[in-house]
Amino acid sequence: MRQLQLAANIAEYRHQCKVTQEELAQFLGVTKASVSKWENWQSYPDITLLPRLASYFNISIDQLLGYHAQMTKENIKKYYHQLASDFANLPFEQVMTRTNELVKEYYSCYPFLLQMVILWMNHLKMAGSEDRRKHILQDIRHLCDRIISESCHSVLASDATVLRAMAQLQLKETQAAIESMEEILDPKRLTMQCEGLLSEAYRMNGEPEKAEKAIQINILMHLIGILSSGSQYLSMHLKNTKLAELIINRLEKLMEIFEADRLHNNTALVIYYQAALFYCMQEKKPEALEKLKKFANCSIDMIEQGIRLHGDDFFTKVDEWFAELDLGAGPVRNEKLIVTDILQMLENPSLSILFDTEEYQRLKRTLYKRLRKDQ
Repeated sequence: MRQLQLAANIAEYRHQCKVTQEELAQFLGVTKASVSKWENWQSYPDITLLPRLASYFNISIDQLLGYHAQMTKENIKKYYHQLASDFANLPFEQVMTRTNELVKEYYSCYPFLLQMVILWMNHLKMAGSEDRRKHILQDIRHLCDRIISESCHSVLASDATVLRAMAQLQLKETQAAIESMEEILDPKRLTMQCEGLLSEAYRMNGEPEKAEKAIQINILMHLIGILSSGSQYLSMHLKNTKLAELIINRLEKLMEIFEADRLHNNTALVIYYQAALFYCMQEKKPEALEKLKKFANCSIDMIEQGIRLHGDDFFTKVDEWFAELDLGAGPVRNEKLIVTDILQMLENPSLSILFDTEEYQRLKRTLYKRLRKDQ
């Protein structure tokens, strides 16, 4: 944990005020030797002297101690990406210890706590055992409870409610998850029906650039939502051949129209992979290999182009919005971990009917060569 900088701060503020140790000691009613010991880390001022010291320097006690209860948005983003990199390169428990220290240090900085919850969720599967994962999920739920009950920011509380529900589902607390999600995601609520309201307000206010940006964001979020929900719909009907093929066909047509392979690689990857698993279940090797090839090509494009959220010729206004996100436009997990996951997906036993085919082996070699070259 970061140490308080009381000794250095007393010396620094004293020099700024251009006073001697003796003058400061006289004001506080202590000896010059006492002030000297404080500045040399040999002892600490009595706690009752802190308000007087801070008042003398015209600063807060937090400033005097060098303590910052809140973290800037930029520092939160910096910490998140550094810790995500640490998860890829250091022992899991070592990084978890560091995150827990930071959570305790910034326990009242609710935006930071929310990002630590997201960090833990994104690296949960690295935990060594089911019991350890369960313990982390319980910590996630606890932090979300704190954000929801203590934060005065409604958006933070709403995000924490969603994250808590995700943890509750994994903890098998399904009824609790349903009750919280039904409340905030009820389609009948006005907040779920007013996406175009902000854009119209910008337009009427003579701000066409902001209006267009808001519209593009709405379209993109709906597109990603449809594809993500479609992927979930497909996973529910893998045993229904006719419906599953219809879902795959429509999702692929939508992805083709919006060039989702390049626009939002991660969503496209999930759909192609699920389609490959479905055709393996049906023992349709050519179709399964076709989808797996699309999965591989999409993976290669994503890594070689750089894993970042971005727009295109249709979504021309969203790049600046991505840059404004709490974590920026970069990935929420380190690239090294993402590559490892992609390669592990090829080893899924559900794809086993393809393992002996030359096309599968060639595809696998290509992926390993292209994805591992920069690792």
